[in-house]
Amino acid sequence: MFRHRGAYIVSDPTVVNDASGNNNGLLDYGETPSLSLRASNVGVAQAENVTLILRSSDEYVTITDSTEFYGTIAAGGQTFITNGYAIQVDALVPDEHNIAFEVLATDGVNNWLSYFSLQAHSPVLALGHL
Repeated sequence: MFRHRGAYIVSDPTVVNDASGNNNGLLDYGETPSLSLRASNVGVAQAENVTLILRSSDEYVTITDSTEFYGTIAAGGQTFITNGYAIQVDALVPDEHNIAFEVLATDGVNNWLSYFSLQAHSPVLALGHL
């Protein structure tokens, strides 16, 4: 892990909570899961008033709850928010489609960007013989 002068916030990969769907922990077509994100301060100074904003320009996902307040994160510290974000996966998402997300972390003065992707799952239909 690298150290940065001052505070420097990065977001780790997420946990998918699809209990409202089939509860398999995967991003499936037509589901409306919650996402949990961890913010880590890899800098050498404390970060205060940290907010994380989840974004995506992917056509197969709609973010319905994008913002969560993380507060103060000590240098070298982490804060995990369970089910802080909500998304809706399009019913027509292709199987194994990777949905790219961007996380903007801000303290009102500084901005830090992190990226991750989640693979979506959908049934694969094929024609058979009669």
